[in-house]
Amino acid sequence: YTRLDFYTGGSERLRIDSDGRLLINTTTNRNKYFNGTYTGQLQVEGTTDATRLSQFIYNANSAAQPFIILGKSRGTSTGSYTVVQDDDYLGAISFQGADGDEMVDGARIEAQVNGTPSNDVMPTDLLFKTNTGAASPTERLRIREDGKCFFGNDTSNQDSNRYVFVGTKAFSGGIVQGQLAIADNNAYNFSNNGGGIAFQAKYSSGGAYTQMAAIEGRKSNNT
Repeated sequence: YTRLDFYTGGSERLRIDSDGRLLINTTTNRNKYFNGTYTGQLQVEGTTDATRLSQFIYNANSAAQPFIILGKSRGTSTGSYTVVQDDDYLGAISFQGADGDEMVDGARIEAQVNGTPSNDVMPTDLLFKTNTGAASPTERLRIREDGKCFFGNDTSNQDSNRYVFVGTKAFSGGIVQGQLAIADNNAYNFSNNGGGIAFQAKYSSGGAYTQMAAIEGRKSNNT
């Protein structure tokens, strides 16, 4: 087996190991992720302020910005553009911490296709997950492809509400303390509803949500 090492100032800075992995500021490949022996092709490590920061800087006299792209295709070879499908995950950012013998998923941001992709069309949800003491995180917030937001432990609500807070007796996903502001920027006329809070429940675990009651704010005058 052959590897390629790069040195500056008498110290190794970069290594391409015999499996083609690029190791920066380390000589040992990590492979303990997601309760298995997963590994990657790029690894950057550090022990000081100078080695804990990675930079991607774009300089131009414009409003344009740099990009970090996480991409997915259904192809089986490099360079493929085979179309993805509904429910496919397009990418994830995983925040992990060492538990003594491996890295453990503490929180995660994921992008998941929600709908049928087609030419220049990619309907996608954005998921936010946190870990309260388990091997993997649980979904807490979902911003759906149409802009609808789900907070809590159930994202099956399909009604017209824009912001949905869902909880059970075991998980209080709704608002217990604090403040929730609801605004309608189209409420220009005297009869318009300025926003509302709906109270809903399911009759069965697989059933649809039914509205039980609502609190609405209505304008009392046109000023």
